[in-house]
Amino acid sequence: MRNTLIFILAVLICPVGILAQGDETIYVEANTSSWGFFGGLNMSKLSEGKANPTNEDGFNVTWDIDYGTKMKPGFIFGIFYETKIAKAISFQVEGSFVRNQQAVKYIQNIENDANTRRTADYTLKTSSIKIPVFPKFKFGNRTKFWVLAGPYISFPVSSSVSGTVTIQEEVAAGKPTTVVISGNSIKSNPEKMEVGWTLGGGVKIPMKSDDLMIEVRGGRSFNDVLKSPNYKNNFLTFTIGIVKPI
Repeated sequence: MRNTLIFILAVLICPVGILAQGDETIYVEANTSSWGFFGGLNMSKLSEGKANPTNEDGFNVTWDIDYGTKMKPGFIFGIFYETKIAKAISFQVEGSFVRNQQAVKYIQNIENDANTRRTADYTLKTSSIKIPVFPKFKFGNRTKFWVLAGPYISFPVSSSVSGTVTIQEEVAAGKPTTVVISGNSIKSNPEKMEVGWTLGGGVKIPMKSDDLMIEVRGGRSFNDVLKSPNYKNNFLTFTIGIVKPI
């Protein structure tokens, strides 16, 4: 995901030099603040979190977790407010509604009397409210480019799961028995709050009245968003929006 984000930022930023050579007129923005709205694609996946427990209820446990799961698509939309604090620096705060789809895959072997083996393969869908804050470093003339970085907090408002968990145990005679649990019985609710970081870049293209904004961001949670097994959240967003000067 990191290499993908770097490539997209380069595609957005590199045209600045070409534009600067073709237009020597200096454009001065009359407005110091703006607001706007945006929407787009939110891609997310889970990755390794803190070390998973090696014992459970007094029994030894081994984990085989699939951290190579591909990103799954969701969506994001929200509003923002931006104010200028220096010549090329502004501060932005926003609120957005985010819909995530995240694949959860793991095998849990419990060395108990029945040699329990749990195989999980399901999708966790969550809706959350995300609030990021960050400085934006701008450059360019009338067409503005920027990079941004900063923290965010996110509060889940709903979650659902679909998939299966298979539990296999050995009975007294040594013959295994298998029980399949439907997605409705899977208990994998996200943590109450997610805290993480955001890095991205974008471009603002002037129009007749308002401006068009195109932006890409990536980020990762600091804390584990799921427990047992422990996963962190990774995301990549592509958005388009409208900027309204104040």
